[in-house]
Amino acid sequence: MELTHIASVSIQKMRRLNIAIEDEKVSSYIDEMAQACLDIFSYVKTHTDKEEQIKSFTTYYLPETLRLLKNYDEMSKRLTDSPGVAETLQEITETLEVILRAFKNLHNQLYTNQILKVSTDGKVLKDILMEHGLLDENENGKLRPQEVKK
Repeated sequence: MELTHIASVSIQKMRRLNIAIEDEKVSSYIDEMAQACLDIFSYVKTHTDKEEQIKSFTTYYLPETLRLLKNYDEMSKRLTDSPGVAETLQEITETLEVILRAFKNLHNQLYTNQILKVSTDGKVLKDILMEHGLLDENENGKLRPQEVKK
């Protein structure tokens, strides 16, 4: 299935479940998870080389999260008098908080890798410029003004 389709369908399901779920805390987690998903998918859409990095996210974490949300919705509406339901709903709420942090961490990881790559590229370029005498090492990589040509 195409990544754009997975993103669209998953976020739509998340939003439908959010409308159905009345708990404000869970609803806020769903809002934030949906935004994190949008951020992840938007990033990968423009950085297609990162698709493999989110494979577990799209094939396991996201579907399992949707399953948990669906179970929460069903349990909160139909099984309120059953023993253990309140504890299970609380456990799911706590799990959703952990999942939200993981989604945000994944998004940050995608950017961190890019930041490290750009930083490394910049350092390599400075080294090459110093090697060719265009930068002075004791000036912390600043251009030597007397050698700048116009």
